[in-house]
Order: sequence, then structure tokens, then C-alpha cells
Amino acid sequence: MTKQQAVDKILALAEAWKGRRHEVVDVYNSYQPHPRGYAVNYNDALCATYVSALFIALGWTKIVPPECGAMQLAGNMYALGRYADREDHDPAPGDLVFFDWDGDGWVDHVGLVTGVNGKCFTFSHI
Repeated sequence: MTKQQAVDKILALAEAWKGRRHEVVDVYNSYQPHPRGYAVNYNDALCATYVSALFIALGWTKIVPPECGAMQLAGNMYALGRYADREDHDPAPGDLVFFDWDGDGWVDHVGLVTGVNGKCFTFSHI
């Protein structure tokens, strides 16, 4: 599979899962053992769970190890050498994007880049 085919595949799944919180949780919880021993609930914050469920569903957990917390997911990606916190990096569809909403140095949210238009990008998240 080419990189573009892989990107197309994950973007299609992200589009198909819009608004399907229960399916996301069910797919995530199907992964055993649960990261940190935690089974996600339908009412939990689901950003990292959503990203992880996409990669679980596609069988790509060696690329993005499942995690239900954004900060922990960022740490996992950093440990694999796949976390880039650089101003000169232009996001591309299929990339993960991490946010520090309150500026405290901790990752609060994560999503999947779905499109780029100049210096702006769109992303899929729950």
C-alpha cells in the first residue's frame, strides 16, 4: 500500500465515523489489553480514543499505539520518534495534530488532519 492509499483509507474511515461515538468506543474497547487497564466509557472525552480507534480498526497499532488520553498518546508518539513539535512543520492529511488549549505545556486534545489549504488545516476529532 502506498502512503497516499493509507492516507485515503484513514480519511475515509474518519469521514464514515462522524458522530458515531459509540462505535468509536466499542472499537477502542475491543483492543486488549486496554491501555493503562482502562475501558473507555461512552461519556468520556474521546479525542485520543477516536484517533486510536481509527488505527485499531485499520490494524495499524504499531504506527499509533492506542491510548485514551491525549497527553499519553503524545508521549507514545514521542517515544517512537513520531512527534514533531516544530513551527516549520506543515501538516498534511493523515497527520495527527496535538493541541495545548490552555498554554500550560500539556497536550489537551488530538485530532487527525483531513485537509490543508495554504496555512490553514481542517481536522477530524471527537
